[in-house]
Amino acid sequence: MLDENQPGDPEPGEHRSPAEPPSPAPPDEAEDGAVGIDRPEHGHRDPRSAPEAGTPTPGDFTDDQDDQLKPHDLFQRLQAFVEPSGGIEVGDQSVHGQNATGHGATAIGVVNITTASETTEAAAWLEQISTRRLRRLADGYAPADSDGELNQRLRSQRLVFLTGKPGSGRHTSACLALAQRHDPDRIGELSATRIRALLGAATPLRKAWGYILQLDKSTNLDEMAFIDLAARLEVLEASVVVIDETRAGSYELDDHLVTHRAAAPETVFRVGLTHRLKGRCVGDCVDCQGSCVDSYVRDECGKNPSLIAYLATRPRNAEIAHVVRRIADRAPRGAALTALLEHELPVKLRARAEEILHPARSGSTTVLAADEADRLCAFRISCAVLEGEPVAQLSRSAHRLLHPGTGAAADLSGGLLRQPDLRELLGDLLWQATGRDDHGAAAGRTESIRFTPANQTLPLHMLAVAWRDWGAERMLSWLDELVRTEAPGVRLAAARVVGWSAGQDFDAAVTVMGRLSRERRAGLRQAAGVAMVGAATQPVLRTRLRRVVGGWATGSAYQRDTAARAYALGLSWLWPEVAIEQLRLVSADRMQRYTHVVARAIDEVYQAGYAPVLVPALVDWVNSVNREVRIQAARALRLLAARWAEPHRPHWPALLDLVDDGVLKLPDVAALWAAALSLPETAYRSWRLLGHWISRAHPYPDVVDAVTALLAAVIVDARLGRRLAHQYLHVWQPNMPQNHVLDRIPQLLARG
Repeated sequence: MLDENQPGDPEPGEHRSPAEPPSPAPPDEAEDGAVGIDRPEHGHRDPRSAPEAGTPTPGDFTDDQDDQLKPHDLFQRLQAFVEPSGGIEVGDQSVHGQNATGHGATAIGVVNITTASETTEAAAWLEQISTRRLRRLADGYAPADSDGELNQRLRSQRLVFLTGKPGSGRHTSACLALAQRHDPDRIGELSATRIRALLGAATPLRKAWGYILQLDKSTNLDEMAFIDLAARLEVLEASVVVIDETRAGSYELDDHLVTHRAAAPETVFRVGLTHRLKGRCVGDCVDCQGSCVDSYVRDECGKNPSLIAYLATRPRNAEIAHVVRRIADRAPRGAALTALLEHELPVKLRARAEEILHPARSGSTTVLAADEADRLCAFRISCAVLEGEPVAQLSRSAHRLLHPGTGAAADLSGGLLRQPDLRELLGDLLWQATGRDDHGAAAGRTESIRFTPANQTLPLHMLAVAWRDWGAERMLSWLDELVRTEAPGVRLAAARVVGWSAGQDFDAAVTVMGRLSRERRAGLRQAAGVAMVGAATQPVLRTRLRRVVGGWATGSAYQRDTAARAYALGLSWLWPEVAIEQLRLVSADRMQRYTHVVARAIDEVYQAGYAPVLVPALVDWVNSVNREVRIQAARALRLLAARWAEPHRPHWPALLDLVDDGVLKLPDVAALWAAALSLPETAYRSWRLLGHWISRAHPYPDVVDAVTALLAAVIVDARLGRRLAHQYLHVWQPNMPQNHVLDRIPQLLARG
């Protein structure tokens, strides 16, 4: 009767088929004596975090299924938190020149001003827009996609509503459209507390003029007043373009509505820079005819990767105008242009993040109460930290930030938000920078929010602003609370920001990571590993972080496990030789039987290209007097043996391919195989994996020779020879009768 782990005995619930491709021993698989992910030993699972106390138990080293994370996936999620190496006068303008337009005010230096006294119930003002200003606007204007529609409406209607985003060029579009409809010297800008003020005896409206009337949230929208205004304009043969931010609108006036569609940012940049450089020579022209400007804008600037990425974020025209001015000042080329953009573009992104979190500070017309402003700011910070998580989680995390230590009591959003409510919480800038995932949500509701690919660095700048305003202590305390939640996605997202925060306050961030590294819950130690990898993406911190991980590797059992998790999550690529040394210390812990963290970390060292150093080191492991170290080496062998030499020789096992190339020595690989095939904890799956090698080698004579040579080196141990005979007679030959490798096994056994 065979032992429980003797080859040929499948584990419970597995189909016995040695010729089939074996499971490549995924890290989360319950195998070879390891406690399963969902079946912790003795049913132990401590759902709450507790300080380290007493002797560690197997359940403390059982991975949560959601904590299985591959380094490639982690690095992708960390990209947004790695620091990158960030005019056209088409923005909205309501006042021009030396003036003071307001209730009862008189403007100086502006032609044709009508003033109203403070006793007037409904006052109106008029500011004439000079032809000089119109010419300046037209010279630098990038035509909007909606200009044609606006011009057509003005030819057939006296009253037109123009809606669109602030700063998108609505005002300039309206000015130029009215200048085409009326004389350029008869264009004015109206201001009124109430619409009916334009209908009284003291109305500033004049015959055959064109006007712009800007509305805001404080303007009383009177539908009948607009109807009366349209009639008055018909009599005066005048036109009014109403720029409406709120668009509460009415059904009767829908046919007067035009939605402003701004030109693409690339077009705005190209037109603006061309205008700024007009008349200058920016090349090495002998007789400059201006073609060097077009070439500079098209080739030098238009193909710059940093500028392309920035314009893809769809910045507002005012932002683009600033960048245009900075480039036009010096017209740099090559490295000088790149250096200028690397300095300017992050500044613009930081300013955008500032406006997202604090609209009132950036000159926004939005006025909020203090508590409402804090609520919106906290929600938007949560969006930067928990991108892709359910909206309900964003709201709960915002509550935690606003009310430290109270937990996620009330959901600020009431669960899934309807689009209008969510848009108000996000604001125009953040709404434009994100995409909403409505899959699986109720009609009209949003399930999660993600930043668009072009805006992946925006969360980084939002966090920098939040760090400055809320303080490191409060932010880290909040992140620490988020890491300890039961939601795996929230845990991971908060952990990566803890890693990023090491660049802001190294000691405070390492303190948080240190507390997590000593926790009993495996998920929290996994979060500490994620935070460590996140911190290590900042090269300037790596020397200090290496000392921190070294301290974990020589600390308690929990800390050693955390060090192994950090290496498995990607630190092995940074310090492979140190990883091998420290992972051996970790592998000596008996509790590592209940997790495959060490084997995964070893596999990462191999993928980093350190096989010539790794394999001899693992041979030393299998010769160790410590059985736990031998088991971990055997587990690592199974992960390495599951790799194939793709793409150049996909029919070769990767280890044998390295032996064939002279990178590895056959006796070293054979020693690892011998350990994996003989240890009861790893024997069953190792024999299955060896059977898969034999099965795939069959059509290729060179691989058949290599596998045969490996078997000859493995069965030097007589016990393994007997097990090979058993496997050959009872498992492999019945399933692979024509296999060329099996044809050679009787000779090997006879010689053994």
